[in-house]
Amino acid sequence: MAQTMKVILGFELNASGIFLNNAHRMYRNYSVQIGCINFVVSFFVYILLGLYFDAVMPRQHGKRYSCCFCFKAKQNENKIKAHHEDENDNDFIAQNRLFETQNMNPECYEGVSQGLSHLDQNKRYMKLVGLEKQYATGVKAVNGVNLKLYADQIFVLLGHNGAGKTSTISLLTGLYDPTQGYAEVFGIDMFKDF
Repeated sequence: MAQTMKVILGFELNASGIFLNNAHRMYRNYSVQIGCINFVVSFFVYILLGLYFDAVMPRQHGKRYSCCFCFKAKQNENKIKAHHEDENDNDFIAQNRLFETQNMNPECYEGVSQGLSHLDQNKRYMKLVGLEKQYATGVKAVNGVNLKLYADQIFVLLGHNGAGKTSTISLLTGLYDPTQGYAEVFGIDMFKDF
């Protein structure tokens, strides 16, 4: 940029000025046109470098990617389907009850209605499977959450102080990485594909 300013200054000292019709003219082996092209190219290079370093540098919150994350092939939906269990079962209500009560007292479970089976078949839900978060201090804030949240439904996360409500939301928004388990939205793995 400094060299471009010297060229502009040189044209101004010669009393010819810089216009579109003479921006390509060389002055001391450099032209304003070359300087502008260098400026635009370097702008985009620095933007890309900034985004890359923002993704790979360690920080207090958020997901840190490996240094080669941009060269890894993205998983497609077929691999995700093979990786997760098959949910095409005729007994919709019993299957949901079994899934959501794995880590809880089944007497405290209120099942979903049969009317939501079309959302289940089209994977129009967010599903948490075995979601856990254990902090470095050894405190287990989230312990094996299994849950399906259907589209166009209202959901409330209730619990006493220290039950893991904020930690669960922090896991889902990407502030923290889960210790174990996965979450998917409309059949796409939230932790690997977002």
